[in-house]
Amino acid sequence: MELSSGINAEYGYLIKGSRANSVGFSNALYALLLFELATVPDAHIGIVFTDIHFTAQQAVYGIVGIELILLLFARFHRIDSFGHLMGALYGWWYARVGKE
Repeated sequence: MELSSGINAEYGYLIKGSRANSVGFSNALYALLLFELATVPDAHIGIVFTDIHFTAQQAVYGIVGIELILLLFARFHRIDSFGHLMGALYGWWYARVGKE
């Protein structure tokens, strides 16, 4: 799954038409994270040492929302948001359709 999510991100770069500085492993981590969160959307998650709790589905919305905001509004950031979003998309797709 990690290798195919990296290949998926490369296709995303071809669609986008440009390439950011990217190592390529972070999109695989995003794919694994979104795969786990999409598999059990009603799971309760908490942040360590705080009293903040949310569901896995809310975590997915937050992760993807932050990456979309960074992609659209932060012009000079050094985070590869497009690669993260492609990894997240692949992880979600694999959880819903790809396992069959």
